[in-house]
Amino acid sequence: MRYFSQIRYFMKSNTNFYLREKNKEGNTPINLFVSFDNRRVKIPTGLKIHPKYWNEKKQVAKPNYEHSVEVNSKLNHLEKAITKVVIEYNHLNNEGLKRQFNIELYGDKKKEKKDFHTFVKGFIEAAEKKRTKGTVKSYNAVYNRLKLFETWRKQTITFDDIDATFYDDLEEYSYDVLGHTDNTFGTTIKILKTFLNEATEREHNTNMAFNKKSFKKTQVEVDNIYLNEGELDVLYQFDFSGTPYLERTRDLFLVGCYTGLRFSDFSNIKPENIDGNFIKINTQKVGENVIIPIHPRVKTIMNKYKGINKNSLPKAPNNQEMNRFLKEMGKRAGLDDDVIVYISRRNQKTEVIKKRYELICTHTARRSFATNAYLADIPTLAIMKITGHSTEKNFLKYIKVSQEENALKLMNHPFFKENSTAA
Repeated sequence: MRYFSQIRYFMKSNTNFYLREKNKEGNTPINLFVSFDNRRVKIPTGLKIHPKYWNEKKQVAKPNYEHSVEVNSKLNHLEKAITKVVIEYNHLNNEGLKRQFNIELYGDKKKEKKDFHTFVKGFIEAAEKKRTKGTVKSYNAVYNRLKLFETWRKQTITFDDIDATFYDDLEEYSYDVLGHTDNTFGTTIKILKTFLNEATEREHNTNMAFNKKSFKKTQVEVDNIYLNEGELDVLYQFDFSGTPYLERTRDLFLVGCYTGLRFSDFSNIKPENIDGNFIKINTQKVGENVIIPIHPRVKTIMNKYKGINKNSLPKAPNNQEMNRFLKEMGKRAGLDDDVIVYISRRNQKTEVIKKRYELICTHTARRSFATNAYLADIPTLAIMKITGHSTEKNFLKYIKVSQEENALKLMNHPFFKENSTAA
């Protein structure tokens, strides 16, 4: 690939290819950087690759990548083009160099830049083909929020408009008008940055104010609950036959509690996912294959619906409807003890008392699985194989074990027994 080493040496320039996110679990853009005369210019290549197929040292796609020849050929072509442009147009500023680079590659055609709204709508439409429904729903929710903010602010959102003042106004609108929590505002900023990063990558945005430290997304730990084995027993044994939709809700929820799968996965288990005593499924959100032993209660539920539903499980409502049914289910089953939770706004925590059933949602199933498995002394790494947590540190943040539960767990450890070697 390095055909212009002598020319680059003469010009005191250098070209390098780097991944935008080298630790990403998925495809990430390849960026081209050219350095010369104490200047450094970043140029998107339009190519993406999974980090596992990228040779960082040689800055090429690995031979085992299916499209390695095509990608490396394109990188080679790009390197030649930028080297030629640097030699002939090194007197231009960075934007001028990028312009000449595009002319060299694609001819003298000015790239039409999209405004904020046009770009975001197109971005979301494209996401519908390659992102999960939940992700697209989040994108739409934030975009609709931004349109309401635009009306409240009485100023059209443009790429150039998004700066520190924009952030302050959006913060005021989120907290004071919508009554959002820190995490909801944080989600708004996170997804807005997703829009802006992609717009920047595609050269529709040149305003980099959103990358400043002050343009931060807030995030605080949430008081989520889990249902312990006793509470799951209550649900399992409760007679919901008088309300069939709650019976189906309970059964589907318990499948999640004993598999650790997300709602998008446990609500879509099909006969082909059943292999003897195991469920084998490719998870929707991260695209990982997981193998889970079938719990006896899950077997009972599957047998119950065999012949009624082609998937051998209750037909699932949408996530929003399921969450509403779960709260009704928990209330009916008597899961109504008081739970103290803390709501954080502008880093100020307020104590609120909720009934346990009010806090049950589809994700409670997955959290219940992880916590109960941990308390049952199943090895952490074995649980993580199912939940998909990449580090034990993140996993331990995810589970919900109280100080009392942790003490009881330790009490049964040999270290705390009378006949332990430490005694």
